[in-house]
Amino acid sequence: MDLDMNDEDQMMRAIAMSLGESEVVTPDQSKVKSKDERADDVLDEKQEVEEPLDAAILDGFTRNIFPGCLNLLDILPETVYRVCDLLIVVMNRNGAEWKEETLGILCRDLCELCEEITLYAQEMNIKAMQTSASAKKFATRLHLLSLLAEEMNLVC
Repeated sequence: MDLDMNDEDQMMRAIAMSLGESEVVTPDQSKVKSKDERADDVLDEKQEVEEPLDAAILDGFTRNIFPGCLNLLDILPETVYRVCDLLIVVMNRNGAEWKEETLGILCRDLCELCEEITLYAQEMNIKAMQTSASAKKFATRLHLLSLLAEEMNLVC
């Protein structure tokens, strides 16, 4: 043990070593924080001080979120579960009128896509039915509707 450490420091070091700590911090060392630790503390303080979003901003964002969700599904269909969760939260926040309007838009969109796919079926164009953008959109949106129906206990 170091000779210049007092009994208390030696005791702390022994306890720390017995607990398996590889590096022992003396009281003098614990007072000195690194630049990174100080920057983290300042960042934590700033995050605590931030005010919540204004209700008007949040209202505008949630009112116009559905088209963005559909675009996201067109690009990344595997996000359907997360989009469903997001829409459920927004539906609960925005109320029954927004929910009905959103579900109506989704159903009308599905009907239009179904008509396009039906045209391919009438032409017996199986390849187009399987690979068209309409077919992919239809599948993803139908999956979203079924997830929403399950989450909201809708009667189909």
